[in-house]
Order: sequence, then C-alpha cells, then structure tokens
Amino acid sequence: MVSGVAMRLEPARPPTVAHRLIRAFVLRTGDSVYGRFAYRRVYRVVLELVRIVLSRDPNIVALVLRTASSTEHWEPGLSDLDLSVIMREQTPSERLPFVLRFWVRVARLRVLAPMVREVDLLTLGEFADATTLAPGPMQSAKEYRVLSCRRRQRERVREVVTAANRVNAASQPQRDLLLRYSTFTLPAYLNLNRDPPAVSQRMLRHGLAKLHALCAPDAPRRVDHDALTIGQAYRWMTDCCRPVSAGGGETLTVQASSGVSELAEALLRLVEEQLARTIGRSPHEIAMVVWRPWHSDRLSLAFLLDDDLPAARYEVLLQAVRACHWELSREWRARLVNDPLQFGLRRGCAVVMSRTMWRCWLTLFPMEAAALAAGGGVARSSESGAAALPDRAPLADYAAMQYGVWLINRNDWVKEETVRRRTLFRDMIRRARTLEVALRTGLLDAEAAGACPSDGASLQELYKWSSEELARLRRVLAPASDTRRDDGAAPR
Repeated sequence: MVSGVAMRLEPARPPTVAHRLIRAFVLRTGDSVYGRFAYRRVYRVVLELVRIVLSRDPNIVALVLRTASSTEHWEPGLSDLDLSVIMREQTPSERLPFVLRFWVRVARLRVLAPMVREVDLLTLGEFADATTLAPGPMQSAKEYRVLSCRRRQRERVREVVTAANRVNAASQPQRDLLLRYSTFTLPAYLNLNRDPPAVSQRMLRHGLAKLHALCAPDAPRRVDHDALTIGQAYRWMTDCCRPVSAGGGETLTVQASSGVSELAEALLRLVEEQLARTIGRSPHEIAMVVWRPWHSDRLSLAFLLDDDLPAARYEVLLQAVRACHWELSREWRARLVNDPLQFGLRRGCAVVMSRTMWRCWLTLFPMEAAALAAGGGVARSSESGAAALPDRAPLADYAAMQYGVWLINRNDWVKEETVRRRTLFRDMIRRARTLEVALRTGLLDAEAAGACPSDGASLQELYKWSSEELARLRRVLAPASDTRRDDGAAPR
C-alpha cells in the first residue's frame, strides 16, 4: 500500500557531525594532485553504481546527468551528482506508488553515495516542459548528458536533451544568478560560524566561483578562486543585472498600510539599533525593506546597498549585516524567509542586494513584487522613493518558470513529513490557480484561488489535485497543438 511505503520515507536531514568531519577531511586533502585524482575516481565509481541501481527498474526510461559547463568548477567534497530520472508515462494513481518506492531506493543509495544530491523525477514530456517551455532556475550553467537510456526511447530522449542544452546555452543568467546567490552563497556568508571556519570559507569560495562563471562566461577558466571576495561578486552581479533592471514598465509603490502590523515595524527598529551599534549609525548606503509574504507568521527583510560602492566598502557593510543577522534572536531568525520560489515556506535569512540586483529580482519574480506591494511593505532609507519597485516582467515568463519548478518539486514533496507535505501541495495548488486566473484575466488576485484541499486530504488526493491544476496552467501557457509531446499537454 502507498501508506506503508510512505511510512518508511524520511525527510532530508541536516548533515551530522560525522558528515561534517568527512567533508572537512575531503576539503583539506582535495587540493593535492593525488587527492583530486582519487576523488575523481570515486565519483566515476559512484556514477556507475547509480546507473546500475536505478536503470534496472522497468518504469525508468532514461537517466540524464546534469553537469557543470566547465570541469574547472568541480570541487572534491562540494560538487555533487545531479540527476534527472525519466520515468514512463502513467496516470497519477499508477505513478504515486512508484514515486514512493523510487525515493526509498534513492534514500538507500545515498547511504553508499552521499554525493548524490539533486534527483529530479519526471516523465519525458515533463522534462521537455521543464527545460524548454519553462527553463528551470539554476540550469543555465548546466549541461545535460544521457547516462543511460532504453533502446526504444533513445532517439526521442536525445532529441529532448539536445533541445534542453540549446535553450540553456541561449538563456540569460540573471534569474539563475540571483537564485544561486540568495539561496546558497548569501546564507553561506551569513552563517560562516555554523561549520568549521575552513569548511565555511571553502563553501563560500565555491559559491563565488559559480557566480563568477555566470557573470563572466567568457572570462578565462583558470581563476584564483581563493582570491574571490563577496564584495567583488556584488560588483559583477550588479553589472550583470543592469540590462534587466533598466527597462521601463509598470511601477509598484510600497505603502505602509494597516496590514503591515507591528511585527514588521518592531523588526525594523531592532535592526536599525543593531546597525547603529555596529557601524556607528545607519549610513545612506543601506536601505531596509520588510514585508510579509503569503504566510502571515513570516517576514522578509532586505538590505539594499548602493550600486557604485567599492568592493572593499561592500565587505565592510556585509560584515555589519552579518553581525546584525547573528544578533537577532532565534525567534526572529525563524521568521525570516528569503526564497522567492518557496514564497514563504522555507526559513532563510535576510536578503542583501545592491539596488540594481533588487530591481532585477523583483522584475524576474513578479509574485514576490506583488506580495511586497499587497503585503504592506515598510521601507527605511534616507533617500525618497527608495521603496519604489520598478518593472514587472510579463507574468507568463514567471508562470512558465514556476510551472517547470512545480513539475520537479511535486514528485519530490511526497517524501516530506505529512504536515510539511500538505502545506507545500496546498500552497502550490493555490498559487497555480492564481497564476492561471491571472494569465486568463490579466488580474493578479490571491483570492481567485478559491477552495483548496482540506487539511485532512490524503496524499493521493493532493497529488491528483496538483496534476489537474498543473494541466490547467499548462494549457494556458502553451496550447497542446503548439508543443510536440509524447504524453499530451497535461502533466500526469
């Protein structure tokens, strides 16, 4: 039974002390020639193990490996094996038991191969949608390579993979850049004292190297990554985001309203006091914005830095922000969210961006901009107009990207604990319906979502409902007749 399989699934856990010690050992020995050779051989052995273990299942059509565009960015202990697993087409009721069994197998595989991290489970048609109709974030620096494939599907799989690589090569890196920064690099910087110092610094340098590859794809491959600083990364990202943020369009204005609540005001006052103690007083280089995402018990806090500051000044201000972040109590930090894709579901940290990066972020993630405007954002700055939010890109671009992310995430969410799983599915269903209504009517109205599954809905009901909502959103994004697919327009 499905419920029996689900009981054996466990959500992802943070690294244990043993894992951290192993990672520290790998990072310390990975710089030597012999160390890098040994770990490359280990990766190849693990890759063959993954191919043997996963490709035996008759429901799996192909395994696709996602690799960095340049092997120069491979780092022992930090680089993972990312896979896209293509499964055969099934109805939702047939698919769900297989999905649950699959994640049990992956969990066992990770015991022997912990470097197997990101595993996407999709049908071939969904893979085509997620990589061409809606190129997923954090994919523009990746290349797809077929690891194994069943003979009957070989030509079609290679055709889809070739199209995915062509789209990724032509895609603009801004969304990928901002997501990598806000999801990985910034938390690594703000939480440097969480892991051993050597490990934290290496993780930060690894993230900076990826940002550098996105900002300067034509730069020489051999870069002294140990010399990179996050201040330099700010200058690169600001220059990379200027073309997007310079366009004209609709402007949203943040206005303090009754919905802002005393909670946001209290957080702003606390942060201002802490910054004043750290750097004397809050300088004009920093503006702060607090707003409330979808979920009323969470807050988002953004520090906006001037565009043209020297890299050394960025370092000073970032150190002040990091000190301020750690002075916040655990309760305050638990309320902060910073991931626009999860939209208030994943705990995070304060967002720190230059003003140009901030404008680009709100342009590329219009739902976040809408939440800031509708949720009663509060801004503090010495400059008038600092709370103005410029230029929302067409909502269809965001909806297509979010659709591709949901195709991947909903198969991954089934292994979460029950409470979190229900929250994730219900939020996805509500937002997918909101986007579908907005694309049809031109109005972005959160109330348009209407009824959602009840709190007591089973996994089967949530999965079936999500399939129906994604199929409806897919039909609005692109008619079935305009896209060549094996399994029809609707995700199943």
